[in-house]
Amino acid sequence: MKRTTLFFSFLVVVSCAACKPSPQPSPHANTARLTITLSPLGNGGNGPFGFGMVGLAPNPQSGAADCILAEGHEGPVVCVEEYPVGTMVALVVTPTRSIIETLNGCNKTACEGCGPGVSTCQVVMNRDQAVSVVFYRMR
Repeated sequence: MKRTTLFFSFLVVVSCAACKPSPQPSPHANTARLTITLSPLGNGGNGPFGFGMVGLAPNPQSGAADCILAEGHEGPVVCVEEYPVGTMVALVVTPTRSIIETLNGCNKTACEGCGPGVSTCQVVMNRDQAVSVVFYRMR
């Protein structure tokens, strides 16, 4: 009797172990996040503050192709977008009545055919990446 009970107990344990679902990969395992921070800066830390935008190509998965720091905004703007791992993202940084004080976190590239003050750079989305831009506006 003990052997029969032991056998059936073993059978139940084995069958329950086979029913457990295996761990599933994270739905974001094949994507990487690009965090873009746009900060305004004014002469002496006071207004008027700089502003501008960053255009993204290709479009991120959200479909939003631009990260915009609007005129009159006195604090930073943060845009977070997701791309498939391995994607090369081109950024076009366009100041509006401002200059680009700093541009960090991406490889600067030649900006052929761009307007005055516009900068371009690239980042490869092999992991989460962060790019920061400070727009400066003199009085």
